[in-house]
Amino acid sequence: MKKFLFTCILLSTLVFSCHYGTIDPEGEENSNLIMFNPAFFADRNLSYPDQLVIPDKYNTGVDSSVTLKKITQSENINGLFITHRVDSKITEYEINSYNENHVENRDGTLKSEMADSITIENYDFSNMPFVVLNGHRFSRNKTVTFKNCKFASFRNPPNEDNHVWIYFDHCTFKGGVNEAQIIMDHCYIGGFTADAINPTRYFRCTNTYIADLVTKVTDKEVHIDGFQAFGRANIAGGNIYFNNVRFEIPSIHIDNQHSGTGVNACVMFQLEYGNVDNCLFQNLFVNGGGKWFPIYLTNGKKSKGTFSQTNLTLKNVHVSNNFGKIFYSGSYDENARVINVAHRNSIYVSSVWKSDDGKTHIICSNDTIFESTLLVKTDKGNFEFIIPRCPSNWNLEGLPNGQRTPEQKAAGLVDDPDSCLKDKKGKSYTQYKFSDMPFDIDCVINEDVSEITCFDKEESVQIRHVKF
Repeated sequence: MKKFLFTCILLSTLVFSCHYGTIDPEGEENSNLIMFNPAFFADRNLSYPDQLVIPDKYNTGVDSSVTLKKITQSENINGLFITHRVDSKITEYEINSYNENHVENRDGTLKSEMADSITIENYDFSNMPFVVLNGHRFSRNKTVTFKNCKFASFRNPPNEDNHVWIYFDHCTFKGGVNEAQIIMDHCYIGGFTADAINPTRYFRCTNTYIADLVTKVTDKEVHIDGFQAFGRANIAGGNIYFNNVRFEIPSIHIDNQHSGTGVNACVMFQLEYGNVDNCLFQNLFVNGGGKWFPIYLTNGKKSKGTFSQTNLTLKNVHVSNNFGKIFYSGSYDENARVINVAHRNSIYVSSVWKSDDGKTHIICSNDTIFESTLLVKTDKGNFEFIIPRCPSNWNLEGLPNGQRTPEQKAAGLVDDPDSCLKDKKGKSYTQYKFSDMPFDIDCVINEDVSEITCFDKEESVQIRHVKF
């Protein structure tokens, strides 16, 4: 069962009114920064606590205590006709204006259309991909909300005349979420081998957990990113917003028989096919990437053409200190606005809740190269939990000693002890799997406490305070 934070934190409400406009990096409205379709946010209030709760496997995705319904044929759900397509060429779910639910007039318009706003709740679509098709044939904008649903993958095309907008609330994906006119909140994406998100335009992702993107390996070269924007030919790309998103995608080689699959970056901004403008990424937690570069901000100069971005901002990004460098420096975009992007040296606490038996659950993760102690001070005494270090699983090729940071040297990462094995092509690999990583550890206090204050004992840093 999903557990949701119970605190006395005062909520501040972020209201999107019925005009184009959003919030700029300094917290002020700027209609030229990130623009969204007004119907998409009409009558919808998005609330954020004063202290953002870091996403984890407990506070994102579907509620596992709820039984989800499945469909095995085309079906009308709450006024939305979902096509269940299985033929010799295509196997997928579709929101498609070309189906038996919509009768076409001679001029190509529809005699009947779905409602302007429809909600689908507690469904499992995870056995086939889900796509939106022919959204241009609707006469006006349509918003489809999926709450507590599972998906294999989802794609909403970036065509400028597409009238379908999608909102995901506490949904789980075992495949990529791609393209355009999508908002995601409290979602989980992971448990497969591919990119998690490839947005093109009008894409908003908040309070979401992206993890475990190397579940199988192959000799075929596969580069995996948590997020990648590469642009689209003849499409005005951009208006992309990420806030309070966590990436846990260690670059794992699972065995010694395969060499091709690997994580490229958590955040990959590399324009190859078109321009992408007006993008804001803030309050990110970043752990993962290949060749020690968790973030790529390239200048877009590729063999396929020269593309550019304007108004790209990264702000308040916490990067695992497993990495010697944060940005890929081979083609760095000097026009990007980078504010408070740095290594994080302390453990962190995400979800906190009380179970029915009065016990307190504190979810703690360690992205750092040091073993740490979670110190919890309560009205019933102090409690300590050992949190293992995050294995140095990223440096599969090894780094010369001279390139290591002082912290990495102090941790004994001089001879790269975690990368001592070789696969059949001679590449280094480790024995670690995602399940071995010190992520989302449930630290339980067997007392009915009324207040907790959490510290990273080694760093002497307070990392969380909660009153019940």
